[in-house]
Amino acid sequence: MTTKNLPTLIVTLCCLASVPQTKASDGCPLPKGGTPARLDYLRGDRSTLEPKCILEAINHIDGRSYPQAGAVLIQYLDFRDPTLGQMWTPAIMAYPAIGALYIVGKSVVPELIEAVARPDTSEVIRDNATSAIFTIYRSSVGGITALVSAAHEEKDPTASGRLMGQARKFAARCRPAERNDCESAVLK
Repeated sequence: MTTKNLPTLIVTLCCLASVPQTKASDGCPLPKGGTPARLDYLRGDRSTLEPKCILEAINHIDGRSYPQAGAVLIQYLDFRDPTLGQMWTPAIMAYPAIGALYIVGKSVVPELIEAVARPDTSEVIRDNATSAIFTIYRSSVGGITALVSAAHEEKDPTASGRLMGQARKFAARCRPAERNDCESAVLK
């Protein structure tokens, strides 16, 4: 390269650096600004968002620094990773919002419990909210205990029934070595 091309190269690099969007790994243009900008993107009209860009945005949210991400991520608990096709995959891998909520941590559990208890929550979101609770607690018994405690505190009997239903449903899925502890947690 000659020195007469150096100014052109510098101008080109400066122009590229000032582009307001960054390219994500799959070619999705995500807004600059990190997690707040990605959350704003996900708050947009979901029907107009590209599935691969939704996936990219969810995968690049810093939930530890932005616990308020929980409310947005809960809305995406029914979003299945489009790269998986129809093959069976565990929920935590198939639904990227579960993993993102795990990173947010226990501070999001009350919002997840609320999602489980709401009458307008779809079955997929209800099941995945429960899976997120179990993942956050890192144990089936811990997740069941959280659901049962919330059910006992709930004033609406129908909402309480939904919480208990999820606790029983997931207790039945416990590994054989944990089954007794899971069933005991449902009865507390």
